[in-house]
Amino acid sequence: MSLWKIFSGPSPEKLAHQAQELVDAGQWGTAKLALERALEKANNTEIEEHLRSEIQVCCDNLAREHLDQAQTMAAGGLQLDAAEYYHLAMEVARDPQLEARAREGLERLQAVSATPIGTIEAPFHPAEADDPDVNAGGDEDAE
Repeated sequence: MSLWKIFSGPSPEKLAHQAQELVDAGQWGTAKLALERALEKANNTEIEEHLRSEIQVCCDNLAREHLDQAQTMAAGGLQLDAAEYYHLAMEVARDPQLEARAREGLERLQAVSATPIGTIEAPFHPAEADDPDVNAGGDEDAE
């Protein structure tokens, strides 16, 4: 085995295959991470488009799981926990309808909760940002 293979890790095809096994098992978060690693290594436009599509599917399924968890938490009276899951769903959802469902759930929680839940903000999706330098600055206040 060459040193290059040791340091470069698995090929994009192997990572995509591993991700598909995770998708088949319903492990959306881990599959998304594997697909993102494969996308970083991909050098074919057709494969890159397929990987992006699969990442979107994983994100939306992960958002659905978060929505289910949020509803379960809210039904159990755990408003703060439910709010966290609604925020997570808003953050990972790529489908605007899923994002809207999460926002509506959070708004319902805020309407019935005696304690402040937090703000409802539009999620930031770095992969969809027009300006690649939006996140480059980091936190200037942290020193």
